[in-house]
Amino acid sequence: LNDILRPKMDFGEFFTKSNASDNVAVIGSAVASQLFGGVSPIGHSVNVLGQDFIVRGALKSSAGGLISAQQADLNYTVFLPLEPATALVGGKVNISQILIRTKAGVNPDAAAADVQKTLLQNRDGTEDFTVLKQDQLLELTGEVVNTATGFITGLAAVALLVGGIGIMDIMLASV
Repeated sequence: LNDILRPKMDFGEFFTKSNASDNVAVIGSAVASQLFGGVSPIGHSVNVLGQDFIVRGALKSSAGGLISAQQADLNYTVFLPLEPATALVGGKVNISQILIRTKAGVNPDAAAADVQKTLLQNRDGTEDFTVLKQDQLLELTGEVVNTATGFITGLAAVALLVGGIGIMDIMLASV
């Protein structure tokens, strides 16, 4: 995540390959605020499913949700290295999103096709996933925003119509 999204840190730093097997955590800004207030969380521990993790870093507050690149709110997230996280859940990993950054000069269409092919092979030909490039994700987000804008515009038009009829009714009654 650190290499892909390059999140800004409020305190500390992200864990690296050298401490990927340690019980360390990086927490979102809202988690840090709720658990530690304004105090630096570095060196304190957080308990996740009965296991303690030492806080190594805390992310800066960021915009999150559907319109962000990762489509998640990182402010309410606790990041754990893969090895301890896998052990924590008994080896049953449920991956909901994979973010990939291509190297300079690599065609994103070719990379997306390779990812699609690899996932199909790993899933025995079952296509129960979606591979989206950044431009497709932005287009999808734009469609959602346009739909919401259309709905709000329609609601405003109905409200104006009802208000206009009410004013007309009052004017007719007074005449």
